[in-house]
Amino acid sequence: FFTNRYNAKPGQIRVCGKEEWFAPVASGSAAPKQMVVCPCSTGTLSAISIGACDNLIERSADVVLKERGQLILVPREMPLSTIHLENMLK
Repeated sequence: FFTNRYNAKPGQIRVCGKEEWFAPVASGSAAPKQMVVCPCSTGTLSAISIGACDNLIERSADVVLKERGQLILVPREMPLSTIHLENMLK
């Protein structure tokens, strides 16, 4: 679907399930330089802020941060509580 929708070259877009722990983005040797989580639930934001890795999104975000990459989180809940803001600062 995405290959056709965005006129991507074959193999340019890869979709991974949240339990695919052996996906390239889960490893520091193949870490992306940038990552965007959109939308990002406050639960995912919290897990990323404390370094918990219960699925591929959280693990990939952890790897990007570990490798000093750029991570952009787009929170979907509003209004934000003090706890949410503290997690964002982390």
